[in-house]
This record gives sequence, C-alpha cells and structure tokens, in this order.
Amino acid sequence: MNIDIIEKIELDSKKLVLILIVACTILYLDIALLFPAQLRSLKAADTKVSKLREEISQINKDLELLKNASLVKDNALASRLIIKEEQVPALLQTIFNKANERNVRIMQMKPIKEGKAKQAQGLTLISLDLLGDYHRIGAFINDLENSKELIAVKEFRMNNVPGDNFQQKAYFLIEAYVKK
Repeated sequence: MNIDIIEKIELDSKKLVLILIVACTILYLDIALLFPAQLRSLKAADTKVSKLREEISQINKDLELLKNASLVKDNALASRLIIKEEQVPALLQTIFNKANERNVRIMQMKPIKEGKAKQAQGLTLISLDLLGDYHRIGAFINDLENSKELIAVKEFRMNNVPGDNFQQKAYFLIEAYVKK
C-alpha cells in the first residue's frame, strides 16, 4: 500500500511538472508572440486617440472663432442704418455719389412704388439703369452693399453695349430698408 501511494505521488508530481511545463510554454509563447502585437495595437490606438484629441481641440477652436465671427457680423449688421422715409432722397443722392466715385454713369434712377405688403415690411425698391465697365460696376455694387445704409441688390442684369466691348449696360433693383 505504501508503494501505491508513493507511485501515485510520483505520478501526480510528474503530472504537476507536465502541467507546469505546459503553462510556462504557453506563458512564454504569449510573451514572445502575442504581447508585442498587443503593444503595437495599443500604441496605434494611442496615436489615434491623440490625433482625435488634437482634432477635437482644433474643432473647438474653430467653433469659438465662428461664434466670434458671427457676433462681429451681427454687430456689423446692427450698426447699419435703416433709414427713415424722409431720408430716401438723401439715399438717392448717396447712391448717385457712389456711382460717380466709381465712374459709373447712372442713366436712370427712380424709386418704385410697391404694394402695401412691401411697404409694411419696410422695403423701398429703387430701379437703376447704369453704364460703365464691368469692374467699376462690380465695385459700385460692393460699395452699395457695404454702405452704412441697409441696402441689398435684389435683381441684376448686365449686357454688352453694341460696338463697345468695354462698356456694359446694367439694370439693378435695389432694396433699401426704410422705417416709417
């Protein structure tokens, strides 16, 4: 009986050594083969995370700039004048002066009477027939839309003058915002 017990212990110890050798082999293979691959994937993930953090930071900066730009735009729009009805002749003179500054000839300029709906919205339409070269007319439009009065070009047509490639005929319909 003692021999059986000793043989069992020997057999158990051999099994135990075999289990220990298999475990060490698995651990070695894990460290030698899988661990470096896992470290590489962690480094790649870390790189991606840092890039995402940088992009999020940049997006937040851009959003802040966009908010500031919209505030500046709102302030610029608020600083533009909505003229009174009595100031429409002065506005017409201002438009005439801006055209002269840009060497654009005004052939005809007249306020257009609109229906009650447009007047209720506070809009006055002004029709302009112009003559000038392309770039000067463009600069004139820019001057009008950036003037201190709240003006917008609603309709615009431009045609060549027959026989003169440098002159353009232009028709504008301008909306001026007028309060009563």
